[in-house]
Amino acid sequence: MESVGEIVVRGPGVMRGYYREPRKTSDSLDLDGHFRTGDLGMEDEEGYIHLVGRKKEVIIPSGSNVYPREVEDRLQSHPAIRETMVAGVPDELLGEAICACVLLEEGAIVTGQEIQDWCSVTLADYKVPDVVRFMDEFPLTGTGKVQRGELSRLIRVAHAESKT
Repeated sequence: MESVGEIVVRGPGVMRGYYREPRKTSDSLDLDGHFRTGDLGMEDEEGYIHLVGRKKEVIIPSGSNVYPREVEDRLQSHPAIRETMVAGVPDELLGEAICACVLLEEGAIVTGQEIQDWCSVTLADYKVPDVVRFMDEFPLTGTGKVQRGELSRLIRVAHAESKT
């Protein structure tokens, strides 16, 4: 049976702690000196580790763990979608709902329902995005990577405003 866990590492090249930050050090290192990476992975039958996401990005609707990367991979395979990012948003019923932020290919026309239907073909029902938000752009770092934290904050604010 496959199970997901946090990847921890230890060795001569792994830090011993954060300089003058004992709290951060104790949060990052276990008693045996293993560094908690914050990455989540799964080991296959051959012993290879496959990354499934980051611990802080897990979405938990109705008590089930959803790893954004799996949902994003499905969304990214849609021909109308140029780029996507998935995050959790507060939900009174589910605890957290899955929100898909989508950038469409130029000239593409697709509805949120069509995207949800596309996802439901291969994803379990609880992994299908509850909300689809079409965007013109994502906030980017100086190197062109999506600022996941900032985008997540923006969609939480927009989601809260849409509920009022």
